[in-house]
Amino acid sequence: MDADPPHQGVKVARRNTVHIPRPDISAIAGILRQHLREALPAEDLLPLAAIGQGATGAEVAGWARGARMLAREAGREMVLGDLLGQIAPPETRSPAQLLAVARHEAAHATATELLQVGTVTNLSLVSRGAFAGRTSARLRETLSMSAAELDALIVSTLAGRAADEHWGRVTSGSAGGAGSDLAVATSLVVGKHGTWGLGGSLLYRGDQAAATNLLKDPAFRKTCEADLDRLYGRARDFLNRHAGLVDRLAHHLVERRVMGGDEVRSLIGAQASGAGDEGAVVAVGGVHAGRELAAAFERGSRHG
Repeated sequence: MDADPPHQGVKVARRNTVHIPRPDISAIAGILRQHLREALPAEDLLPLAAIGQGATGAEVAGWARGARMLAREAGREMVLGDLLGQIAPPETRSPAQLLAVARHEAAHATATELLQVGTVTNLSLVSRGAFAGRTSARLRETLSMSAAELDALIVSTLAGRAADEHWGRVTSGSAGGAGSDLAVATSLVVGKHGTWGLGGSLLYRGDQAAATNLLKDPAFRKTCEADLDRLYGRARDFLNRHAGLVDRLAHHLVERRVMGGDEVRSLIGAQASGAGDEGAVVAVGGVHAGRELAAAFERGSRHG
């Protein structure tokens, strides 16, 4: 009788694959704090963690080790730049380009705080993907905005463009894409007059997407364009009044590359108002920022 093939009657152990999710921003900050030990005790690590979102726990621990090695080789205590250099790519933009981006983002952040649109969580000059900088904030809940609060949000969205104009010239960076500052501001104005009944008419014209298609109607387009021009005028006035604050924040951002919300408020003299404590953290300004902001309003419209 032939012998049984080797595999017959033999139990083969099956290996179960265990998926370990990558840490979120808060977890990255916690891992950094653990591996930094006594280094950088006063630094807010959340802005750095936001830059490094998507890394594994091992990669995060490696950043701390690399920063510690740099400081040791230099014979000094660790500084923020040691750690930032491990997380962010090296800066290749010119000083003039950096300052222009910093002023744009600082204008968004200053308007968000002083107009009480929301609470800034972090400010970044680190270039990632399609955006040159990033202002993240916890905005007011979109389901409960009044007309005045919506106008303030639109002004804060246009503040970066106003800064571009104030210190030089407006570029395509604040327009062009479907998620750009100008596109988002236009969409919010359209929603105000065609979707949410916060303009001069109570007539519901459809959701934001449907109402945007109505811009082909000359009368509706004229209404929205006049309101958009009015609010951009307010953004320019805001920038003229607070240019000193915005510029000071921008120069500090150029030096730091990343800043936490408390540091931003300290520099511009704003108190934490609690505005937006109930809302999600989104980016304000820039291509990806606009998409997040537009998505937040889309969710609000669906659940309204």
